[in-house]
Amino acid sequence: MNTLKKRAPRWKREQKKRVKEKKKSSVYIGLGFIFSLLFLVIFSFLWQRARDSVWDGSGNFGVVVLREDEVEISVLQPSTKRIVRFLVPLNTMVQAPFGFGEYQLGYIYKLGKLEDEGGRLLMRTVENNFAVSISGFKALGNSNLTWWDSLRVGWFGAVGSSSKTLIDLLSLQTFDNSSLADGTSVFRIKTIYMDELINHELFDEKLLHEEFEIGVINSSEGAGVASNVSRIIRNIGGDVTLVSNSDSSEVSRIQVKNSDILKSYTVEVLSRTFDVSRVEVVENSQFRADVVVIIGKDYLSLK
Repeated sequence: MNTLKKRAPRWKREQKKRVKEKKKSSVYIGLGFIFSLLFLVIFSFLWQRARDSVWDGSGNFGVVVLREDEVEISVLQPSTKRIVRFLVPLNTMVQAPFGFGEYQLGYIYKLGKLEDEGGRLLMRTVENNFAVSISGFKALGNSNLTWWDSLRVGWFGAVGSSSKTLIDLLSLQTFDNSSLADGTSVFRIKTIYMDELINHELFDEKLLHEEFEIGVINSSEGAGVASNVSRIIRNIGGDVTLVSNSDSSEVSRIQVKNSDILKSYTVEVLSRTFDVSRVEVVENSQFRADVVVIIGKDYLSLK
């Protein structure tokens, strides 16, 4: 005799259904919360990295790229939609700043890594020796560029630029052949020829047209600092009319003779080039120039 299973009452069946739907809804809410939280974490991370970008996408941007067989100095120029790339031999002799002395360019990054500052030492070395403003680096897998910087650089290279110039410095009269004591063949920079080339390729017409007289004051107690800084400014089109030394100062700063100059393109470029955040108006300055870049001890600090 077949026994039929007694069917649960309708109200009970609906109650079970509601419990099951409630559990399912709770799972969906939980998953939604987890995914929302994950999205916020990723978004916050990417936003912070974007805020840490070293290039604003508008001014000239210099990047030094270390490869196994050469060093490339790339300068992006949004105002003229140009990219200029200089190829430099690894065995070029350079003066490393921060008291390191003379080395071949190819050893600079490794030298700086001893102080966990390989990229900074490489950037400043290239900046000082070639008188080119450098804000970014790439070293065999390492870089100070954020994902946003990389995106901007890639976009400018693919879409934003209309002219690309590649200059192999070995093919020009910018080096002297030389040898070290152990017989190693090296190259030495011809400063005058190098500066003429850099100025021709990288000078900023907008900076030139503002026609501000620029002073450079060394308050860092370091030798040759004012000379190096003034070379960089002249190479990008600045009119340097004063180079001098002054009492030591811990922090670099820029002085302008009136408030109208505060928001000038010249001040913007100099602030970005030398990583100076302090800009002040000094109407009766002892220095006779429209804009004065005062280099402090922080400029000589590797950290």
